[in-house]
Amino acid sequence: MKSAQKFGIISGLFSGLWMIAEFYLGLHDRPEGKYTEYLGLMVFTVCIVLSIFYTREREMNGAITFKLAWRSGIITVVISALITSLFCFIFCKWLNPDWILKQLPTPKPEDIKKAKSIGGLIQMCFFLSAATTLMGTFLAALFSVLMRKEKAL
Repeated sequence: MKSAQKFGIISGLFSGLWMIAEFYLGLHDRPEGKYTEYLGLMVFTVCIVLSIFYTREREMNGAITFKLAWRSGIITVVISALITSLFCFIFCKWLNPDWILKQLPTPKPEDIKKAKSIGGLIQMCFFLSAATTLMGTFLAALFSVLMRKEKAL
């Protein structure tokens, strides 16, 4: 599953670096900034597809079962989610601590305190990782069905 690991690292690094680039380019504060997040989602999806494809073509000699394709996609998703969560923690703790508060329409004092605490950041990163893994699991299953290729008898 070398391809799965490689594409998980590529996807996670791209998503994390893109989050930081959006901040430094000022895209978080512009109206079109809400659409720039989709670039990370597109790269995430493409990496899942490429992971399954490269596993099928290079590691399995052109044939792959649903189970192996899905495993390849899941490995990519989990590695990507962990790396992205680490970048999110770094981003929200040191680069732009007020970003979480900007996501809330009217932050309450307890929301501000929680957003600034280490525990609140870890909790947010955990939920980000869980949501990414859940979404990626469904994408990996979908593409595993579409890309599976059984060996000819």
